[in-house]
Amino acid sequence: MVAGPLATPERLSFELASCRVKDVALRRYRDTDRAGCLAVMRTNVPRYFLQREVNGFGEWLANRTSPYFVVERDGDRIVGCGGYRIDQASGVAHLVWGMIASDIHRRGLGSLLFAKRLDEIRGQSGVHEVWVDTSQHSQGFFERLGFVVQSKSANGHGDGIDSVRMRLALRSP
Repeated sequence: MVAGPLATPERLSFELASCRVKDVALRRYRDTDRAGCLAVMRTNVPRYFLQREVNGFGEWLANRTSPYFVVERDGDRIVGCGGYRIDQASGVAHLVWGMIASDIHRRGLGSLLFAKRLDEIRGQSGVHEVWVDTSQHSQGFFERLGFVVQSKSANGHGDGIDSVRMRLALRSP
């Protein structure tokens, strides 16, 4: 991974080129993707998500109002998903419900999904930072992308899953 304090277009181009899983497509979420996204989440329970969050995620998918994407492999298997929302008044973007199937972690797909979301966020005028509320298990991933820890709360998401709030300052393109 390219070193540097902030996610830059050059760094993201490197991330995309170094993705170690082939035959991958990234596209916008469709209502028919719900079951596939829920299946991805279930592969990440209980390490990254609590069982009780699965229903909440399903409800969020049914009622979402912000951009959301899926990562497909081999033409039709959903292996990842994630989105973002923007608070226009504050100029802050928030990453939401990002995940990759646990059997293919550490192969570049999380970086691919992040790059797509960041590219879209950068296209929004007035957005100057990105926040994510993650766990201690994903903290290192986001640190490698340039995020900085702003606060931590032990068991903040539930037993054994800390809440780690992180921030990424954006440069102008």
